[in-house]
Amino acid sequence: MDPLPESNCADLSFTYPNWVVDNLTYIPNAAGTNLSTTVLNFTVISRATGSQHLCYWAGNTSRMTSSEFQLDCKPVNPSTKDSSQTMYSNRFHPTAKQITLRQDWVCGDPQGGYSRKYQAFKLYTPPLFCLDGDNSVCRANKHTVNGQLQKPIQFDPATVPVFPGASRQGCTSGSVIPTWTIRNFRFEEYRQTQTLRNQLLPPLSRWSGLRRNFTLELKNPAIDYSLTCSATLPDKGPFTGAYEWVKCAPSGGMVTPRYVDTWIKFNSTSAELSLNQTWYCSDTDASRP
Repeated sequence: MDPLPESNCADLSFTYPNWVVDNLTYIPNAAGTNLSTTVLNFTVISRATGSQHLCYWAGNTSRMTSSEFQLDCKPVNPSTKDSSQTMYSNRFHPTAKQITLRQDWVCGDPQGGYSRKYQAFKLYTPPLFCLDGDNSVCRANKHTVNGQLQKPIQFDPATVPVFPGASRQGCTSGSVIPTWTIRNFRFEEYRQTQTLRNQLLPPLSRWSGLRRNFTLELKNPAIDYSLTCSATLPDKGPFTGAYEWVKCAPSGGMVTPRYVDTWIKFNSTSAELSLNQTWYCSDTDASRP
């Protein structure tokens, strides 16, 4: 039986179905030798699940053609159970010196109430540097590969823009004690009348359910990111003044940048505004997130 996940990886899977590839070694077959004598191995870490695998060409001629090798992959630490049930179907294309990464995995809630299958892939050219000679040893430094989601939907996170402030100097240090600037906050609470008409009865008017909206302008100076967002608060019946967390959706047709997630909660009785924003910085490590 597969172990239950410690946390749900769904958000990470949609945000960046990416991998970190490290320790890549490639030694092409020597002149006059069989193509199967090629050496290739690397480690791959899934950004969505955190699982770590060693992938390699085992020299099995039944798993190769002249255009591609089917690689074997195994967990780096076999004793650690992988709740994501990660499986790789990676391939190496010797002529083009390209690698296809294809990962299948599962995300679900820690209570075991539901699970969903995910798949991502990417065909890419690793940044190899080689010594001179027919049988040279080639290596690649640690690098990030941005995947494209295939299941449960086809989605390329690269189509969603990355905010530019992540790489600005001071992003990390300015995020230690986060601050925000909030302007033009507006909270509205109102009802509308609805008129019911019936051919046999006179028109009847009644009040609709209570509607609560707010808008605000928000700026995070650590990443130099600003947005004007709005939200409709759910009607939960008798009102106590406190609301649940709601996701802040940019207004005016703006697209939310990747890796920025903003949630807001407002208590109209105490006039208390709570803010929960997730972002990342790459000014000290260009490979993140």
